[in-house]
Amino acid sequence: MSVSPDSNPTERWPAFQKMACSRYNRLSGCSAKPNDFQVIDRGSQFFYDKFGRSYLDFISADEYDFLGLMFQRRHIVEHNDGFVDQRYLDKSGDTSYVVGQRLVIKKEDIDLFLRLVRKLGAGLITIQPNP
Repeated sequence: MSVSPDSNPTERWPAFQKMACSRYNRLSGCSAKPNDFQVIDRGSQFFYDKFGRSYLDFISADEYDFLGLMFQRRHIVEHNDGFVDQRYLDKSGDTSYVVGQRLVIKKEDIDLFLRLVRKLGAGLITIQPNP
């Protein structure tokens, strides 16, 4: 599937990573790196540990799981030219693919991904530093 840069999750996830990292660093005074926010569980834990707010305060568990899956898919597109490997299957729990199969990202998944990234980003903006 060909997607425009505006709707390409491989372009939007790094923007989200950088925003989440910048927000975290500004509020916490720490020096996290954008790659610390590549994995949804890790980024969420950073915010929870410092501010008592996780990504699940802003999106549902299903939405959280979907973003985790989309990040794993982005990794396959970015680093494996879209070909599924065993590591992807193990980390994502995605049973709709087998090793060696080419990953297909549907337009509706991209649209949902973009809505959720915006929703989560808007939630992170509401976090305030601890007194």
